[in-house]
Amino acid sequence: MTNEPIIVEFISASTAGIVNVQLGFTPERAILITAHDDTNPDQREWFNVAYHASWAAGKSLLTTGSSGANTVDAASMTAYAGGLKITVAETVNSSPKHIDTAGTAHSGDGTITAAGIAIPAGDQVNGKRNILIAWPPSY
Repeated sequence: MTNEPIIVEFISASTAGIVNVQLGFTPERAILITAHDDTNPDQREWFNVAYHASWAAGKSLLTTGSSGANTVDAASMTAYAGGLKITVAETVNSSPKHIDTAGTAHSGDGTITAAGIAIPAGDQVNGKRNILIAWPPSY
């Protein structure tokens, strides 16, 4: 596996819910740009505590697009282990929603979900486009 990032674009539900992005690995680091097609989108940078022990699990560094201010968000993205069998088709408005690297909701074909990252509703903007950039482990 190279250390090239995976880039995933997806649309949040009209009432945002948790989104489990199946990457095939648990990322070492990720950046989420929310409502990227709006003026002044916010950006969150997350570090996986399994690789960065000094960074607490579930925290991200939030850069607010309108002001450029940086704050620590204590209830943010987390590693997603995968391993669920999804037997019901999901849509853009499913919650939780499992998406692949193309941003497509799970078809419900009974396949097992892959590892990745879980993005909570609070990290999203209802009905807006998001970009996730996720780096595989480098060691």
